[in-house]
Amino acid sequence: MMTPLRLVDELDRLVDVLTLENFELRDAMKENPELRMPVITYANHNYCLLVKLKGYPLNKPSLAVIGELRKKDGSAMGISGSMHCLGYDNGNTLICYGNTWRPDTHLIDLYYKGKLWLDCYDAHLKTGHTIDYYLKHA
Repeated sequence: MMTPLRLVDELDRLVDVLTLENFELRDAMKENPELRMPVITYANHNYCLLVKLKGYPLNKPSLAVIGELRKKDGSAMGISGSMHCLGYDNGNTLICYGNTWRPDTHLIDLYYKGKLWLDCYDAHLKTGHTIDYYLKHA
């Protein structure tokens, strides 16, 4: 569970980039906290990231895009290594953002990882290239 001191630090970092009006942290000091962060991509599309923070910072949080995203051909993303997608959770598209997790990783880092993935997703919608074409697995 997140400590009050860690929460203040995380909020300070988020406000530096997103401002208070541009994210929502729900149930921060409870058992199932979550963070919602809107993203505008370089292609000027609007999305919203959802981070489920159960066990954060010790446990790796899930990172999802709210909504069930589809590939350029209209098919479901599903679980796909080449699309860096882990399937769906309650209708939201789960993003793979790396295999390792460190407890000193900050929530704003997840925003940047999600935004990068979404920029690559927009490029996929335009070109048909998989996300792996733009983002290589580490």
